Amino acid sequence: MLHLAADWALIGLDSNAAELGLLERWFAQGSLGAAQIERLGALLDTPVVRQRRTLVYLHHHPFLDAFTVHADVGDRSYLSYALGWNTRRFRRLKDAYSLIQCIRDRVDVLLFGHQH
Repeated sequence: MLHLAADWALIGLDSNAAELGLLERWFAQGSLGAAQIERLGALLDTPVVRQRRTLVYLHHHPFLDAFTVHADVGDRSYLSYALGWNTRRFRRLKDAYSLIQCIRDRVDVLLFGHQH
């Protein structure tokens, strides 16, 4: 999805696009799929996008194990923390490397969720 706002091009991606099959739905991983990444690359090359600052947003984080902030006073129990830490890889974007290669040096801001 492309939305133009002043000097910004906002591009929304569907990180569940390639996750529609039964076997792909295990855990909460996401995948953009090769076709969506190719369309993104073509969109980033269009003059209407190239002349603006670019922000890309999607649901799944593009890291293998994600980032972490260690448990602190008042946080959930250590068991919950350990479980969350060890399941992060099952909430990732499976084709994150392809996405990063596509947007490298072409996108100003990357926003993502699924690591709230």
